Amino acid sequence: MGHDATVIIDPQVQGLQEGGLLKYGFENDPRWPKTCPCGYAFQDPDEWQVNVQRLYQGSPDGKLYILRELPPGATWDAPWLAENDKPNGQWTGPDGKAWCVMMPGGVEWIVYSYATGPEPRSKWAVQGTVPNITVHPSINLVGIYHGFLKNGIVSEDCEHRKFEGIPRTA
Repeated sequence: MGHDATVIIDPQVQGLQEGGLLKYGFENDPRWPKTCPCGYAFQDPDEWQVNVQRLYQGSPDGKLYILRELPPGATWDAPWLAENDKPNGQWTGPDGKAWCVMMPGGVEWIVYSYATGPEPRSKWAVQGTVPNITVHPSINLVGIYHGFLKNGIVSEDCEHRKFEGIPRTA
């Protein structure tokens, strides 16, 4: 069993690649967490790690989020997908960008990917300008979420699944 606590030491660290580093010069920073949420007091021999991750802004609550914690409906460009998408254009749209939307259930959905369904498969039909887009057909992430994205708003689940902390939007 391990212990874990997270705090943003610096929202803009220059010159570091995304990933994990051991302390990396932050050893004496007073913002290091002293205890785990369970109450365990961290000790010097414990592993201490700096996780360098991109922070995303623009959510209605004003918070900064890392990618895996973005709230449903958050929309972002994933240039790492676009870079590896040539020449077939599996994930990119007409603007050459690979747009993603965080869906309920914590699934990252790629807007210009192929819709599931009978062969031959086709991409979702996208109308509007990011982030205020509408897509057809419905987004069915089997067993996780099934709903719609209309004018940038993620609908409730068509199969009546409820997602804690997600307000009704459409």
